[in-house]
Amino acid sequence: MPEEPRLDEQFVSQAIQLGLSSQLQSAEDIQVNIRTDILKMIHGQADSVSVRGQGMVVQNLRVEEMELHTQDLDLNAKSLLRGKLELDKPLNATSRIVFTEADLNQALNNPAIVDRIPPLKFQIQGQPVVIVLQPPFKIGLPGGGRIAIDATVLSQEANKAHPIRFSAVAYPRAGDRPVMLEAFNCHDGGAVSLELMLALVQRVKQLMELPDFYFEGMLCRVLEMTAEAGRLILQVETEMAQIPFGGETGFAGHS
Repeated sequence: MPEEPRLDEQFVSQAIQLGLSSQLQSAEDIQVNIRTDILKMIHGQADSVSVRGQGMVVQNLRVEEMELHTQDLDLNAKSLLRGKLELDKPLNATSRIVFTEADLNQALNNPAIVDRIPPLKFQIQGQPVVIVLQPPFKIGLPGGGRIAIDATVLSQEANKAHPIRFSAVAYPRAGDRPVMLEAFNCHDGGAVSLELMLALVQRVKQLMELPDFYFEGMLCRVLEMTAEAGRLILQVETEMAQIPFGGETGFAGHS
């Protein structure tokens, strides 16, 4: 059985737990487990930290479940006593993040996320073409390891622009297996050139690769993506220069 945390470890864990909770819009549950000793604690250091949360909402983005684990946490001790969580050195962590289908659709249609998806630029018969995703778009998680996409893009070519709606069903990359498309259909109502359709297929594959992305000052690297019925599970490596969400602990005195 795992060793029970000492009183000093419980104190630091509760302080950080209060700090994280105060920066979330809401959370059904959040738990922090610190492993340290009294001398390291005085200097704001810890051997390991685990954070587990459910139903957490920050900046209107909801996460069904999250587990974060890191080694050698180094907090600024003076800031901790003033009720703030600040890192003395960058932190590397591993996380397991679970999104429900509803959470995922809300996140992917958030302007802060949509604006970070770059347009696709290529050429057809020597003419430049630009494809831009047009929200809202819908992600489905039907099960069997598949992800369904229903979206509209704006195709800009030869000083003309027209929307193209498409749907696709794909398997995300797993180990050495690349992204695999099970189905792809255009619902444009008009003719779509083969070159344009191939470009759309390529765009879908790019979006389903395991990307790096920034969120709240963190660099997140998706290592694995697992699609289940109604939910998407990500295994993520994270690099952060500071604790996300700001970080007042909520246990220091306030006027």
